[in-house]
Amino acid sequence: MALDKGKARLSPATARPVLDVDGYPDYGPDDITFDDIDLFFTPERSPVLDAEGFPDYGPDDLTFEDIDLDDDDPGAEGGIPVREKKLNKAQEALRRISKLEAEAKAKEEAEQARLESDPLGDWLTVSDLRKLPPPRPLIEGWLDQGTTAVVTGSTGTNKTFTVLGWALSVATGVDWLGHKVRKTGTVLFVLGEGAYGLSKRIEAWEKENGVTVPEERLRILKHPDGVAPRRDNKNGAAEGAFWHRLDKAIEATDAVLVVLDTFSSLAPEADETKDAALIVSYMSKRAEEHEATLILVHHTGWVDPRNAGVAKRARGGSQFEANPDCVINLAATAESDNAPVEIWRKKNKEGPAGLKIQTVRKQVADSCVLVRDELYDALPDAKGEKEPLADRIRRVVEAEPGVYSMGGANKLMAGLKKHTDKGAGQGKLKIEVDRLLAAGELARAKDGTLTMAGNRR
Repeated sequence: MALDKGKARLSPATARPVLDVDGYPDYGPDDITFDDIDLFFTPERSPVLDAEGFPDYGPDDLTFEDIDLDDDDPGAEGGIPVREKKLNKAQEALRRISKLEAEAKAKEEAEQARLESDPLGDWLTVSDLRKLPPPRPLIEGWLDQGTTAVVTGSTGTNKTFTVLGWALSVATGVDWLGHKVRKTGTVLFVLGEGAYGLSKRIEAWEKENGVTVPEERLRILKHPDGVAPRRDNKNGAAEGAFWHRLDKAIEATDAVLVVLDTFSSLAPEADETKDAALIVSYMSKRAEEHEATLILVHHTGWVDPRNAGVAKRARGGSQFEANPDCVINLAATAESDNAPVEIWRKKNKEGPAGLKIQTVRKQVADSCVLVRDELYDALPDAKGEKEPLADRIRRVVEAEPGVYSMGGANKLMAGLKKHTDKGAGQGKLKIEVDRLLAAGELARAKDGTLTMAGNRR
């Protein structure tokens, strides 16, 4: 069949042409057919169709004008007819697709063969587990490298102020509210709302801390598409285009922290209940592949005076809190403007949780920054222990590595009082030190003294 069945009707020739067996103009042995252009899809691949029902290959797609065989002068570029160049591009695109499909199939077959020859190749023994490195802190006490975190809070609880503070501290190495930054690098901040006020917040933070954020250390993306899972009847749920774009950005910048603020503004079309597990799984995949920390900012449920706990629980699917490595909750302490906000490490999958601090906004220039609530920090422990024993031990050992030993419990307790104003019973102290040693967070030198795992003597 000739290619252009509608051609004779669209551009009738001045002279009646010779007809082929199908009743269409016959241009002789050089007549272009569908077989020549190979526009039909294979059973394995369905193309996108254009308005006329033909496969759409983008801006270089062949049109009737490109294959105008009635025209005595079809046009040329560098001596090559335009239609021939476009035809070659289409065929080259098909060859590339076929090559990629063949490579993917070969990779899948090789993996299948490997699993059949060594079915336990990916299974870890207890010894293998012990060789895995322990989580390394990104911001001491709050975030670990290469993990996922969900930050929850209702409206007005300083969610963006908090995560922006983390981002700027990681980008510059400045301590975050007294907690050390253990790794600095590029931060990718994905923003669904409030982009125009972000620059003033950054300027206020820079002025408060006396530093300038390096241009290459902070990249901001506004209102991206494709954060929510993409669904169709044939394949079900799949990653949206944003996640592949994020992979390339992390690789290009070697980013150590990615902030997604907030889920509802970035993926308004998503189902917060059904899509919770998928979103966290997309984050976990990037955290593992790129060794970056990914943070998702999300809202809590509507606050009901009869059920105050809702203010400290992520809205939507329970997987928002069950699946990430870390959950941090922000909650206002009173119903008033600029009321202190409690930041609570609600969950930490690989270590102690429970750390709490309280913050207030401080006006700087045309915006605000978060600072610690000095009144709260001065309260006695009658309000409840605000810092877990493990975190206190880490602070003491880090402040004076090689001074305290596990055997010298009294001296270690004195160090706790000196650096944290809080002691501990000998039994609890020994149990916690032993646990930190087993987890690889602390190391014991030959003389019995304690150091952080990365500071062996």
